[in-house]
Amino acid sequence: MGTVTMIDPVLAQSPLMRPQSVHAHRLPPAVWDRLERLAPGLLGELQQRGVPMAPVGATSLDGEPGGAAVPWPARTSLDAALLACCRDAVDALHPARVVRCVYQDGQWRLTLRDGTALEADTLVDASGSFRVSLAGIAACVGGPVPLDEGPASGGYATVQLHGVALPADRIGHRMQDAASGVRALLLQEQAGSCRLTVQFPHGTPLPRSPADLLAVLSALEDTRLHALAAGAGIPGTVSTWAPQRPTRIALEELNGVPDGWLPIGDALLITPPHFGQGITQIVQQIERVRAGLAAGHTVPQLRDALSQWASWRWLEATLMDGLSGLSL
Repeated sequence: MGTVTMIDPVLAQSPLMRPQSVHAHRLPPAVWDRLERLAPGLLGELQQRGVPMAPVGATSLDGEPGGAAVPWPARTSLDAALLACCRDAVDALHPARVVRCVYQDGQWRLTLRDGTALEADTLVDASGSFRVSLAGIAACVGGPVPLDEGPASGGYATVQLHGVALPADRIGHRMQDAASGVRALLLQEQAGSCRLTVQFPHGTPLPRSPADLLAVLSALEDTRLHALAAGAGIPGTVSTWAPQRPTRIALEELNGVPDGWLPIGDALLITPPHFGQGITQIVQQIERVRAGLAAGHTVPQLRDALSQWASWRWLEATLMDGLSGLSL
């Protein structure tokens, strides 16, 4: 096995610079089982960091709280725990952004914002929506890299609440409003402090103030979230994330792609955040990569398999998003 170098610009910035950094992430128990296999000790690391552990039913005011406990982390907590579990497998860590990415003579040559120059045989590109390698790929294939793009999803808003009183066996409340398509998750971060995240369907204006957000909650059929939020203190502003289009790199349309390039995560496929599938998808991708490596597959073979998988996931996401905007 060769040297593994990791580049992550967020490590040099505030963790809040990462999209979806502060709101809670709901992942099914099966995904947590997979993550624990990929990063042994992850669940224990999350517990040590104070991440709430509770069964899915504990996030519903009228559901059954029994069942297996799962973590409910914000993205910053999850990223920090994953890095702690995987740091021993990384030979070098660079907290800087890639500003230039060139493939030449069978080698990747990268330049970081801090001036560092790096070389590598294989580039595992997890650069997300920045897709920092596309200029280098375009130079290799002699033209622009094609992207499939679907209809924009809705945006979402998140805010912290103080003084929320929840039943002893509950850590929050989640709901989906059938009439409006609005989804919401209230999650206890620590005693007396909760975070509320509201996800909106396409075309819905995003709230810009706590009063706007309360007005949205008051119009929902389930009024309990409004009652909890209206009686709480809101110490900060409402953070919003704009609508996002699902996109994927159409790798099957490219010829002359460098052998040592493997796009994963959002660098390969972006789906609407209100589906909550980003982390689940990259876990599935990594499982496929591991199985392919165990079977002796080359990087181009791995890339082809991921491309085929991504095309199906992209079609699924765009179809679901398109149907959600229809009036039947």
